[in-house]
Amino acid sequence: LTVAGGAGIAADLSVGDDLRLISDATVLSFGTDSDVTVTHVADTGFLLNSTMKLQFNDASQFIHGSSATVLDIGATDEIELTATLVDVVGNFTVSGTGAITGAITGAAITASGILKTDDTTAATSTTDGSLQTDGGLSVAADAVIGDDLFMLSDAAVITFGADKDVTLTHVADTGL
Repeated sequence: LTVAGGAGIAADLSVGDDLRLISDATVLSFGTDSDVTVTHVADTGFLLNSTMKLQFNDASQFIHGSSATVLDIGATDEIELTATLVDVVGNFTVSGTGAITGAITGAAITASGILKTDDTTAATSTTDGSLQTDGGLSVAADAVIGDDLFMLSDAAVITFGADKDVTLTHVADTGL
């Protein structure tokens, strides 16, 4: 069937094989007032009109362009990203509780609140314990130690004063 002009079908249309829309910028309209449209964007993909949602299962699971600059992915309980690598390019904000079961790697971690570890692993060397660093430790205010403080190197020095003018030095097998 070849139709040179438009065609109107008042009831359901069933297509037994492929359906080809062969012009660029083809628009599929949905609803009696065509309030939802999907537009073909040549060599790019599809465009869902305005702030309409692509829903899955029910209205609680969706992908939604809520504005010209914001994309929302919504679900009632969980959104699962399954990949060997997920890149976040830009700032990342978590408003709820975060749980990371693997390691965190990066150049620096900056926290404006309390950085707390609830692990109770005792430290017996420089490579174990609940909190470890491969470099120095800087503390701008008071340090409170709840139990022992081990200085593991011979000739360890504790310095006092802004210009480190008073020292207490360990002399191996002798004393301080």
